[in-house]
Parts: sequence; structure tokens; C-alpha cells
Amino acid sequence: MTVSVRIPHGLAWTVGGRDRVEVEGSTIGEVWDNLRAAYPDLMWRLSDGPDRPSFWVRVTIDGRSAEHPTRLDTPVTDGAEMAIHILPGSGVAAGAASGKPPPAAGCGASRG
Repeated sequence: MTVSVRIPHGLAWTVGGRDRVEVEGSTIGEVWDNLRAAYPDLMWRLSDGPDRPSFWVRVTIDGRSAEHPTRLDTPVTDGAEMAIHILPGSGVAAGAASGKPPPAAGCGASRG
């Protein structure tokens, strides 16, 4: 089954600048695994460990909130839209929730 996944606004660069991608899967867990395989730069920012969404990430399926914490066995239908939402102020977009360092800033500013 093909699912359309809406990418969080600040992370479109991790999927080539697109705001949504198509991924195969019949459950949220399968979609999550296939996203991780296809877009590792996106998924390490959104995941808590190797196989589940961060606490700071919420998922909706066709506009309806999935349970939180996200149940990976929740079924999705062919053609469904899965949207990934990041709670404001969580630091997830920078990778803070994953335990990995954020990408190096290229602004050249210093805090002397």
C-alpha cells in the first residue's frame, strides 16, 4: 500500500526539498521503517532510537491523530495521508531529541 507522508516544514531539505513523499506500508511501523531506509537524514531527527517516533513527534492519518505514544501497529490504508508533526520548542528538527549533534552551523558568527 502506498501512503503519502507530509514532511515537517523545516525538514523538507532532508527529502530533496519536497513537502511530501510516497512510501509503502500497511501500518505506521512499516511506513516508519521504509521512511528510515529511504531518508535517513530525516528519520534520525524524528526517531527515538532505531525504530520509533520521538516523544516530541505526533502522527496524523488522514487528519486524525494517531495514539500517543504512537502505536506502530496502527493500520494505514492505500492512498492514506500520514502527516508528521513536531511539537514546538522540542529541538527535534536539529536532532536534539535523537542524541546526535545538530549539523554544524555555517554562519561564521562567534560569541567571543
